Amino acid sequence: MKKVYIGLICFIIALFSYLLVNNKSTSKDLSSNINPSNIKLDENYIDVNLTAVGDILVHETQLLSQYNEVTKSYDFTSYFNEIKPYISNSDFSIANIETSLGGKEKTYSGYPLFNTPDEILYALKKSGFNMVTAANNHILDRGTDGLIRSAKTIKNHNLDLVGIKDTENSKTYLIKNIKGINIGFSNFVFETPMNKGNKTINSIVLDKNAEKLIDTFDPSNMEETLNKLKKRVNTMKKEGAEVLVFYMHWGDEYNSKPNAYQISIAKALNDYGVDVIIGSHPHVIQPMEFLYSSKTSKETLVAYSLGNFISNQRYDIVKKEGTEDGVILNFTIRKSLDDNSIKINKVDYIPTWVNKTPIGEEKYSYSIIPLHEEISEITSKYNKETLGKINASRRNTVNIMESFNSRFTVAPLK
Repeated sequence: MKKVYIGLICFIIALFSYLLVNNKSTSKDLSSNINPSNIKLDENYIDVNLTAVGDILVHETQLLSQYNEVTKSYDFTSYFNEIKPYISNSDFSIANIETSLGGKEKTYSGYPLFNTPDEILYALKKSGFNMVTAANNHILDRGTDGLIRSAKTIKNHNLDLVGIKDTENSKTYLIKNIKGINIGFSNFVFETPMNKGNKTINSIVLDKNAEKLIDTFDPSNMEETLNKLKKRVNTMKKEGAEVLVFYMHWGDEYNSKPNAYQISIAKALNDYGVDVIIGSHPHVIQPMEFLYSSKTSKETLVAYSLGNFISNQRYDIVKKEGTEDGVILNFTIRKSLDDNSIKINKVDYIPTWVNKTPIGEEKYSYSIIPLHEEISEITSKYNKETLGKINASRRNTVNIMESFNSRFTVAPLK
């Protein structure tokens, strides 16, 4: 009997040991099948997605087309219906208006002296834009009063503003905390030759009051220009900007390549520590690239010109290729919460094309069409001639945008 008890005890011990070892082995096998990449851990970084577009102009034909005789008002919202999702889904979207907002009393007009109805701001805000850059060569088209009114009106539409201001004590730049990152924005416009000792923009004299209300640079005096830009960079950094975005109104109209002073300024801003440079004014697309500073190891994204976002400029009118083409530029700023380092994490873009169709006598419908890599969903809307223009526009945009650097891609269709 004693032998039986001893045998039974040994059996129980052996069985328990087997189960214990087998259980450990099973647990180990299960854990080894868990892929750590599938586990949602607390993110150790912040991503801010920013979107920028090119020139927004309202010509005489657009004024006529967007006017409602019944309401006695203008409506520009239809321009942005098709691109609204790409603007409103961004964390922060920037529009460049190339005009004065001088008010109805100063008479609305298109080229050569622009004065656009305030309703354009309502349409931009409704489409999801957050900020307007307004230092451009048409901001003085209704004089200093028009500049001041433009600044006030933009702010009254709850849009952030850079480039101009309505009072001397205000700032022409902005440092904005977006999702925990302090991003600084600046906007400068090129000066034209002096007139009797006075600075000019688009050959319009900047009076002494206006000089204090707008950020300008003189492309003929690079030493002065670079000192001014460097001072702005240092000021914004001292005020807490972790990322710097400079919007430059520069370049040669209808030229698809940046000129010498654009390249010089871009390289200098790269050395000074600017993260992103976005260009406007040429009314056609210019290339995009990353610049690398041998002095500081800084990498800077430069989009020399995003073309026309909306206007009445087209080949059959101005006889210039690419004036109907634009770009929605998307870039992601990533801040590491481990060491507070910041980098441009992702860049892509959406080519756009302005469609213009007649809707009556001397009136037209305008819309901005996003040209994704997969555009089959929109082709059923247009005839053969329009599709030819759409495809040519997309090819032109991709060829120019990526001619300096092949790292960039068209954003996928969402």
